[in-house]
Amino acid sequence: MLPAMRRLALLAALLAPALAAAQPVMFQLQNNVPAGKKPTLTVTAVVRISDLELLLTREEDGAHVSERREALKPNQSTSFAIGDGGAGRSHWKGQLTVKMAGKDEGWVSDLTFETLVVAEPKATWRYDHLDLDAHKMEFQLSRPAKSAAVEVIGEEGGVVGEGAAEYHGEAPGQWLPIAWTQRAGSAMVLKLRATDVDGFATNVQLTPWQLSIEHQEVNFASGSAVIEPSERPKLDEAYGKIVAAADRVKKYVRCTLYIAGHTDTVGSRESNQKLSIDRARAIALYFKKKGLPLPISYAGFGEEQLKVKTPDETDELRNRRVDYVLTARDLPAGAEKL
Repeated sequence: MLPAMRRLALLAALLAPALAAAQPVMFQLQNNVPAGKKPTLTVTAVVRISDLELLLTREEDGAHVSERREALKPNQSTSFAIGDGGAGRSHWKGQLTVKMAGKDEGWVSDLTFETLVVAEPKATWRYDHLDLDAHKMEFQLSRPAKSAAVEVIGEEGGVVGEGAAEYHGEAPGQWLPIAWTQRAGSAMVLKLRATDVDGFATNVQLTPWQLSIEHQEVNFASGSAVIEPSERPKLDEAYGKIVAAADRVKKYVRCTLYIAGHTDTVGSRESNQKLSIDRARAIALYFKKKGLPLPISYAGFGEEQLKVKTPDETDELRNRRVDYVLTARDLPAGAEKL
């Protein structure tokens, strides 16, 4: 996003007061623009103009700008594009020649100015640099940093937290901290605005919201992923909780039901891995067939994420579990979609 237009009255610096009082045109220079756009010099007629000619040379490489414009009425404007839009700082010198209607002699102004074409900043972040409980995060900016502000949106759609930070031109790619003060409620969306040292800003929206659904665990027969009829009421109860929670936030985030299966350490790692995937998929399919109006993904972790650490070949009920998580986050690698 562009900063406010920077305007430069060139004649005020270049002409003696007596001459400036009689100037036939006024200037506005937009000299700080994002990459891909060109700086512009806008000329506004004070009196009737019959002809304009702009000649400029870039000191760095000798590149030229040579353009003409025809008649302008008083208060009418025309703009000249300067340069090629390539990123970098340039220094320009030249002249603007103005011919006034009904006069033989022209009016000439010497011009000297610089332009800056800047790649717009980009902000990036990762979940391992986000701590919702401590109300802080870190992000990276692609350009030297000046400041940032964050706004926290809660589950009801209102602002529940705000924060700001000032920086000192930290180098691109450095992790930049920002914290916020949060009122009651959990964070559903974070709106981050980061500004670089040249006044260009970028906006990033983070959706870290997720909710673990409390539920009764489905009991499977040993080595099986078949859901017995006696276990279906547990899933029906969980289904109601999932739908209610998703309805509460659907105006603000698009969420997915993520189902993750886990086992204890009885059996081989390979068999437990497969069993955890099969059971997670069986529950995911049950919810889908019941008509859950949400995307559903599943994954199995076998005995890799034990809730209670145990030796191998330990029968531990708390490790045999399936997590139901409503999430607006990117899903972990390996998650399968139904």
